[in-house]
Amino acid sequence: MFRFKIIDQKKAMTEIQAIDLVAKKFKCYQEMKIFLNSREDSILILAEKDEKLVGGAFLLKQELKNIQEDVRELVTTLSWHNYIWECSMVCFENTDEQMSLVTPESKYYSQSFYRGLYEGFVEFGRIREVGFLVMKLTPEAYESTKIFGFWPYVVELRPDHSFDGRFHGILPLTGSQYKAYRKSWEAEHKH
Repeated sequence: MFRFKIIDQKKAMTEIQAIDLVAKKFKCYQEMKIFLNSREDSILILAEKDEKLVGGAFLLKQELKNIQEDVRELVTTLSWHNYIWECSMVCFENTDEQMSLVTPESKYYSQSFYRGLYEGFVEFGRIREVGFLVMKLTPEAYESTKIFGFWPYVVELRPDHSFDGRFHGILPLTGSQYKAYRKSWEAEHKH
């Protein structure tokens, strides 16, 4: 249904039109500015359906000191590096509309997007040898990842408990939580 494309900063110049389209369509100019100004420290995952851009996510390599303190304390036990990968933006067309007017078709469409995006994260993790992502999302994006994507966060810091009003959490890309997620998803969608 969806086609996901992983674009790293090195390939960005060949994908500049797609990046500009993302920035305009999803009003994420700040994230795109960071993406274009970073060297090898950012990844853009784009989702297309029928050759049309419908969403995506932005990943940025961050130094540990720049991560929310409550999450940073947990991450230092998971990572032996001085940096981690953070997802600071997930966007999907018509999310607000779909949240208020959920039909079986829109629910399936949203579930397929979030499932595919999570698998895109897993593929990124496999390529870069990353076992988890630190998520820093708007409350709306977080809710969609839970309602439609059923993402198996290991840690969740709600927006009302964070310094910036965003959701902060850890999303596993390997291990038992990811395996349980896949098993649950496959069992639910066999019918």
